[in-house]
Amino acid sequence: MRSTNGLIVTLRASALGVALAAAACGGAEDQLDPTPTFFPIAVGNRWVYSVKNVVTGEVLGQKIVLINAREPVGGTGPNAQVVAFRRTTTAPHGRGATSGWWGVIERPDGRLIVNYREIDGSNDGQEEWWQPYHLKLDETRAHLRAGVQWTESNTKLDSVDRSMHEIWKVGETRARITVPAGTFECLEIIHSSPAGRDKHTWYARGVGKVREVGGDIEELTEYHIESPAPN
Repeated sequence: MRSTNGLIVTLRASALGVALAAAACGGAEDQLDPTPTFFPIAVGNRWVYSVKNVVTGEVLGQKIVLINAREPVGGTGPNAQVVAFRRTTTAPHGRGATSGWWGVIERPDGRLIVNYREIDGSNDGQEEWWQPYHLKLDETRAHLRAGVQWTESNTKLDSVDRSMHEIWKVGETRARITVPAGTFECLEIIHSSPAGRDKHTWYARGVGKVREVGGDIEELTEYHIESPAPN
């Protein structure tokens, strides 16, 4: 449903039809086209998730992610002058709001969604930076194929500089996922942290993260996506 000012699109369960139509633009069965994006980034975008205990299924609360502004990353890290999208996340467990600065790196074969800086509201405002960045989603053609695996390396800068090596893998490219916000056709990404912990995340075109299973289970309950600017 589009608002009367034409700026905001509110999407609900009917998004399945849109997602299926968009997926038809892809190539072979296991190879996806990088457009439209699986991770829409714009000021005003908002996602709400139900958070559950990964073992018991107990509902722990609600997580809200909001993109607040487009501005320089700031701080004292290596990307302080880079213009990115500031987002805030409020989560259960009694934690404070966390802020991060997400960037969009356009490439001829797709784009990367990355994180440059993070301020942890639950840990006395501790800040973290990454050089060159911390990957959130790789939408280049080579990494939108079922079964492909690669390693991402960066340096995490906080109280101690550490070299990080993370393994990324594409699972299913057209997984049908049902959450409270609706049913979506999704790209499954499997991310292994340096500590060896796996996180499975499902993204839907034009929507973003729909479901995540890692330390907790997160399932999308509602979302608002800014309408693209007219050509």
